[in-house]
Amino acid sequence: MPFTLAATDNFAAKQGVGTDVVLTITGDDRTISGNTDAYTVFKSGTITASAVSYAVPASGHDYIIGSIHLSNPGATARVVTFYLSKGGTTYDATTQWGPAISLGAGEAAEWSDSGGWCVYNSSGVRKQTGGPSIVRAYYAPAQGIVATRVYWTNSDITVVAGALVAGVRLKWDCYVTKTNASTAVPILEVLFGTNGSTADTARFVTATTVWTTAMAAQTAALDSMILTVEMNIVGGGASGTVFGHFRIVKQAANNAGFQAVPNMTQAGLTGAIDISAVTKIGLVSTTGTSAVWTLNQIITEVTYP
Repeated sequence: MPFTLAATDNFAAKQGVGTDVVLTITGDDRTISGNTDAYTVFKSGTITASAVSYAVPASGHDYIIGSIHLSNPGATARVVTFYLSKGGTTYDATTQWGPAISLGAGEAAEWSDSGGWCVYNSSGVRKQTGGPSIVRAYYAPAQGIVATRVYWTNSDITVVAGALVAGVRLKWDCYVTKTNASTAVPILEVLFGTNGSTADTARFVTATTVWTTAMAAQTAALDSMILTVEMNIVGGGASGTVFGHFRIVKQAANNAGFQAVPNMTQAGLTGAIDISAVTKIGLVSTTGTSAVWTLNQIITEVTYP
């Protein structure tokens, strides 16, 4: 949605260090008394390392911000933070506008009034958006998940560093089958990090971390299940908190297959954790001795506030 600045408002930005990032802000300059709009460029130039207001309406005018474009022509990654100070010039966490935008060398980002933030790599390919939902669905090839600790293929949700702010929701819907083997207790983990592999940090682990109850033991029976995992960001940054839950709906009878209990759910809230630099969130399982699972389909979704 577009937002409007009155004559006493300030829309400011800064980058962590340097003056590499180029900023362009466009929209409508609305004359209040005359009730007329004129499309214009409010600012075009580099951003400094201290917060400066780049869109300040004159008396009798409103600015309707339509788009913001950033580009980093430098050789070093930069982070840009915006502030919307209504009727003042306070530029801190209380007036921060949206997530901080991380741009690698040669990367660009654009905010529009209809789609939120989109970030593009140095080849112009979209990396991530901070606006509406992004849904990815994968059906084939199916991934065999064996007894050892395995990162599920295509389960990694990719975001820009700093994008995990309060209100962001991450979701996985997975269709999984198993053979008629194994009575082991499986372990499910949700990993946060930058690698998209088992090298990332496990923040949710059944039986040990946040989800304090173990998953139920399997039985030596064929089965299929729908596993849904959701992570809701309660607070972002270096002292962030995440509420997560999973639920299993399975096909076999209550005492057979993936678990010898009826359909299952768990939920929990982390303590303060650092998610400020996280760019990858994915699923890992350890299915246990003799277990052979197959991940047939996975749908991932990220929704921004």
